[in-house]
Amino acid sequence: MKKLVILFVMFVCNFYLYSIPIDSVPTWIRSEYTGNSFIAKIFKNDNEFIVSSRRSTGNFLEFRNTQNGDKISEDMELTIRDDNEVTYIDISPDQAKFAIGTEGNWATEYIYSYPDKKLLTSFEYGGSRFGLAFKGNDTLMTINGSEFNIFQISKNILKSVKFYAINKCAFSESGKFVARLIRNFGDNYKYEIMSTDSLKPIYSSNRFDVTGGSTCSFYKDSLLAYTLGRNLYIYNLINKQLKTFNMDELGPIYAPGTIKFINTHEIILHAYFENNSYKGEIINLDTKEINKILSEPLEIYNMEISNDKSFIISSTGSKLFRYNLSNPTNLPEKTEIKLLISPNPATDYITISLSPAGGGRGWTPEIFNIFGEKESTPSSLRDATPQEGNFRIVVSKLAPGVYFIKIGDKFEKFIKM
Repeated sequence: MKKLVILFVMFVCNFYLYSIPIDSVPTWIRSEYTGNSFIAKIFKNDNEFIVSSRRSTGNFLEFRNTQNGDKISEDMELTIRDDNEVTYIDISPDQAKFAIGTEGNWATEYIYSYPDKKLLTSFEYGGSRFGLAFKGNDTLMTINGSEFNIFQISKNILKSVKFYAINKCAFSESGKFVARLIRNFGDNYKYEIMSTDSLKPIYSSNRFDVTGGSTCSFYKDSLLAYTLGRNLYIYNLINKQLKTFNMDELGPIYAPGTIKFINTHEIILHAYFENNSYKGEIINLDTKEINKILSEPLEIYNMEISNDKSFIISSTGSKLFRYNLSNPTNLPEKTEIKLLISPNPATDYITISLSPAGGGRGWTPEIFNIFGEKESTPSSLRDATPQEGNFRIVVSKLAPGVYFIKIGDKFEKFIKM
């Protein structure tokens, strides 16, 4: 059985409107027991992933095919302490290295080359209980709960600064930002977003208790989703706007688990509910529509979304499954019309030049904010028509921020000062 959900997917400068078929059951890609698997990471080509495997004989990494779960190479035995376990895996942007972080006594971080999987270096400084991520190809960042560690791989230099956190932290896609949960007063907690360069807060949430648990995740470097109390929050780092959703509408949730963005409009939240069930659900941030994605209760330890946003690789602890979100072949062909905005940034008006000239004849321009919400249409916009391939639109009444102009199926970004 399949459901059909309309998604509005926003990339940096492009929008697509298309239908995504959502499967009602997961596909098991490793059903045999080879140890408890907690952490998975997908390579950029979406064909291969790494998963940790803790067994009675030691700790291993498995390299598997994302389509069917078949092993791509022999399992890699890790030389970590028996009382340690893998907490994080990350892959460098150039795909030439991967790193693992561990938790336990004398926990250590290890960095390997790829695809030959040779140990390049390691450092021991309290482990990476709360976070690990590459920042560029030569810097690895880790968080152990009391320190923020920055390790420069080529020079083998480690810098550590005090950094308090009480929950697993989240890094943005480029490593430019980190989010942490901290205790504020008594039983009150708050989230902070910090620059990884200065470690100074650029955003602090209101204070709430964490009844129901807490989790957080970034979308690229622009959005943060986090839960506090009974609410889900989406904070926009670009326009500084905050959206709030009441999670009691979902079940209610007892303990939020893993949360991931599919795009700027859709998130996947897997949580433990008060009726002793585990659910994975897709939440539309525009309509608040909720679509259950798992037809059976599964306790998920981690989930990774493919780079093309078409599937999930996830772990139940001892088994792995793939969950299909979409079929990339359903994406529409890109329009041949080219769109240029000037001036950009703009204060009073923008001129939109279309190539070929007159290519937008018969279309009405539309403006969307960074969340994909359509802005009100002023008369100057309603009456806009192409003259020799150009539109001139007054934007003086728009609030400062990032916007997207749409003509037909073509989108382009502009900044209102």
